[in-house]
Amino acid sequence: MSLPLFDPLGEPETRPSEEAGPWKPFPPHRGTTTQSAENSRSGAVVAAPTFARKTQRILAVLERGPLSRQGIAEATGIPINAVCSCVASLVSGGAIEVAGTEHAAFRSGTTTRETFQIRRR
Repeated sequence: MSLPLFDPLGEPETRPSEEAGPWKPFPPHRGTTTQSAENSRSGAVVAAPTFARKTQRILAVLERGPLSRQGIAEATGIPINAVCSCVASLVSGGAIEVAGTEHAAFRSGTTTRETFQIRRR
């Protein structure tokens, strides 16, 4: 039996379940019981195609130049919490990198935000 693996930049891959273990193929797997771990895994399976589409939209907008997480959210229409998750995954996977910072003003002051760009190899 093969279990699908989470791949945010493409289609799910498979690998033998003996190699992966029963609850390791989809990160993260939370839960202390078999049922809660299975619920986490099955949720990741359902979310994978949506996550992949969002990361592709983020990569497409970053082709135009560096943007902060907030800028990505505004340019793509993806909610900021989903942008943060996708950006973290893309950074850890090496697809994008920190390009610098930008300063943003809001009612109670200013903040510094990281900007991200496509990693050129």
